[in-house]
Amino acid sequence: MKREATPKRRLFLLAMAALLAVGGLWFARSVRRTQPAQPSPVEAGSGGADGSTGAGGMLQPPDPNRRFTDFTPEQRVQFARQGHGPGG
Repeated sequence: MKREATPKRRLFLLAMAALLAVGGLWFARSVRRTQPAQPSPVEAGSGGADGSTGAGGMLQPPDPNRRFTDFTPEQRVQFARQGHGPGG
């Protein structure tokens, strides 16, 4: 004798399937957010000479010591004794 699913049982199974689908999507989304974004080798070497990545990339914070990297230690001492940095 074959039993037919009652409307209550059918509704319960449909609700459980919907909850399972939503839980799976939520889990997949949370896993995707926790994985760090790893740039491809093409993207990793695409930065310009000044460290910018172009219009689509993230900007790097300014490096306050960068303006002194082009000078020799003697020039740095001279600028420090004058009381102002290069260009000022």
